[in-house]
Amino acid sequence: MDLGVGAFVFSGGIVAGPRLKSGQERPWAKFVKSVKVSLPILLLGVVRIVLTKSVNYQEHVTEYGVHWNFFVTLGLIPIFVTLLELAFANLAISSLGFRVAFAYNAALRLLNLEDYILHAPRKNFFSMNREGICSFLGYLSIFLIAAGLGNRLSKWQDVHSHYEKTRRDLVISASVLSFTCACSMYALGFDVSRRMANGSYVTWVCAACILHVLGCLAIEDLFSRRGLLRKRPLLFESINRNQLGYFLLGNVLTGLVNMSMNTLSVSDAVGFTVVAVYLFVVGAAVVFLYKMNWKLKL
Repeated sequence: MDLGVGAFVFSGGIVAGPRLKSGQERPWAKFVKSVKVSLPILLLGVVRIVLTKSVNYQEHVTEYGVHWNFFVTLGLIPIFVTLLELAFANLAISSLGFRVAFAYNAALRLLNLEDYILHAPRKNFFSMNREGICSFLGYLSIFLIAAGLGNRLSKWQDVHSHYEKTRRDLVISASVLSFTCACSMYALGFDVSRRMANGSYVTWVCAACILHVLGCLAIEDLFSRRGLLRKRPLLFESINRNQLGYFLLGNVLTGLVNMSMNTLSVSDAVGFTVVAVYLFVVGAAVVFLYKMNWKLKL
């Protein structure tokens, strides 16, 4: 799950990258557009808060806080990305991501923000939701770094004709990020923490996601060269078309499972059956949406 939420933000950044800084919209119009994009996701966050509190759903406040959740983080990202774009129009998107991560990491150590996040009493709204509010900066960094990578990759219309250049760029990016993560962990003492989404977490997620993209690219290239890959699998196409819908359904089903049984005490056979049924249901549902040409848009 730690890698999953970061990977979801990363994939959103990859897709959004090509359209960032490409439009000629006025600043105010661009900001209003980002707010419109964010509102439905923020509404989902509010609905989730109300539902989890009303049914006394098991929660760990050390993840995001008392009133915060991942949907709130997702909903705020477009707004802050737009604000950073407008404020630092001359800087590359990925450069913004690294600067935000560096500034946040410096604050964790130099301003004792790390100790505050881990040990402060929950007295007001900020302290009650300090994990979600502070870790937002880490997720924002992941999105910006991914957007920069997505922007570079989009410049090659046919990835296969530039396979070597694409692979080299991804290998270099993954290597630099992995080295930075190692330095952050072993030289500076920042353990990977999703709770804080610190610099080690940011670089770890980005490096892991790039390595995943590299693996997919290598497999696709191998099969394409042998003439075995004429079209993408239906399930892949369906999930790719409706990622948010897939993610939301998975969240709802996870909640239903957690409320209907004690997941910590079930046997291996029951656990395997539940996971198998879960995967079948979410897979069948997203394929159905694809066949009906329905897409959840934000």
